[in-house]
Amino acid sequence: MDTQIQDNGSCMQVMGQGNGSSTQVMGQGNSSSNQVMGQGNGSSTQVMGQGNSSSNQVMGQGNSSSMQVMGQGNSSRNQVMGQGNSSSMQVMGQGNGSSMQVMGQGNSSSLQVMGQGNGSSMQVMGQGNSSSNQVMGQGNSSSMQVMGQGNRSSNQVMGQGNSSSMQVMGQGNGSSMQVMGQGNSSSLQVMGQGNGSSMQVMGQGNSSSNQVMGQGNSSSMQVMGQGNGSSMQVLGQGIVLVCR
Repeated sequence: MDTQIQDNGSCMQVMGQGNGSSTQVMGQGNSSSNQVMGQGNGSSTQVMGQGNSSSNQVMGQGNSSSMQVMGQGNSSRNQVMGQGNSSSMQVMGQGNGSSMQVMGQGNSSSLQVMGQGNGSSMQVMGQGNSSSNQVMGQGNSSSMQVMGQGNRSSNQVMGQGNSSSMQVMGQGNGSSMQVMGQGNSSSLQVMGQGNGSSMQVMGQGNSSSNQVMGQGNSSSMQVMGQGNGSSMQVLGQGIVLVCR
């Protein structure tokens, strides 16, 4: 199913149900709205929106579902929801005032979010086994929130810009977190609960504040802070705790 519409004030709604269904939607123009729903096995969804005030909403339910959302423009909003096994999501947003929300539930779910622009807001939630979350944000006043629950969950967050705020929460066994923040007035908060959890936090800039909490066995923490007026708080509870 392929749909291409080029117009101002365009509205699209696409629904695909069945096995091996493929949906591709492209919208170019101002105030474009895209809504895609795919249900079935082996479903593939790709949404591209370019223009001002573009809104993209993608929902996929089924096994081996693959989603890719790209939004370029001002005030772009992307929302992706995936439920099923072996779901893969990739969201890219470039522009001012971009807002992204990604939710993944299932086994072997992989989330990748990239946001570039001013006033960008990202929220990523991953629940399931072997979930992998990667978030990259570049710009001013960027806000990131990442939540991972499940076994063998891996979270990686990178934020570059002024007044960046990051919050990372990981619960499960074998969870691995890596947070990097560069800029002025950056605030990092990392919480990890589970066995074999590994955390690495790096903050560079002025007035940086880092807070790390780790609970579990064989937890390893590494915190690096460089700058003026830096504040760090590290709490570790468990057996075989290593703080460097």
